[in-house]
Amino acid sequence: MTKNIRRIFFYLGLLIFISASYIAIVYAQGYKYSFKEQRFLHTGAIQLKVNDDAKVFINDELDGTTSLFGNSHTISGLLPANYIIRLDREGFTPWQKTVTVQEGYITDFPRIIILPMSEAEAPKLLEEFEKLLPSLNVVIATPSSSPVPKTTSRATRSSSPSITASVGASSISDEIFILENKTLYTNKDGILALYASNVAGFSVSDNGRKILWWNDRDVWVGWLHDTDYQPYHKTGDRELITRFAAVIKKAAWFRGEDHILADTNGYKIVEIDKRGGQNIIKI
Repeated sequence: MTKNIRRIFFYLGLLIFISASYIAIVYAQGYKYSFKEQRFLHTGAIQLKVNDDAKVFINDELDGTTSLFGNSHTISGLLPANYIIRLDREGFTPWQKTVTVQEGYITDFPRIIILPMSEAEAPKLLEEFEKLLPSLNVVIATPSSSPVPKTTSRATRSSSPSITASVGASSISDEIFILENKTLYTNKDGILALYASNVAGFSVSDNGRKILWWNDRDVWVGWLHDTDYQPYHKTGDRELITRFAAVIKKAAWFRGEDHILADTNGYKIVEIDKRGGQNIIKI
């Protein structure tokens, strides 16, 4: 082997080493090469937090399961694109969304609920529903030291944490919500303000951060505080969550402040996060 050939092999090996090192560093920093874009792109991730164990599928391929501790799962190293994410567990309600992954961002779904649908679990669910949906359509919560007003239905917030819920859940806040003649008002520091019209009933979440209200077929949510998790909302945001074909008899918050239980031609549980499609569990 001549000196020139050895020199060529040396520089070729050096070039391969430098290229491989560069690619390794780029991949280590969260970049992948996109043949579609013909360039390196910063990858993103999808993060899931579920109330129970489940298998996680991405584009119909098994990616793993939610962890034993915390029931969470993260899919990382994803090029920017749309992905179909599905949770599956035998005997449980399904969950699926089309998730858009953005370059360099984590798309987080921190409040996912799947429910057992076996004959043994059904009576427990129905019992839970009946406790959440009282005979009245609105939440009544008043300070324990004062009687329940008979002319209006209220969900109060107070500087004192001592609140007794007459029907449904109580909330601690600095506003009072009053429903009169299908009109929902806020009463803050003695000042009445119109909040929503054509309201059949309402409910404030247990932590006082959100309010839901409904008319014959529509369910709305209002944010009373900024959220610190995805999807982010600001105080004062309002959103039409869903519209049912049948009349809504009653509604309430279900297991927190991210799902709504509605009695409308049967029980339905609606997630308020509509990113990538909305999951509605029909019981």
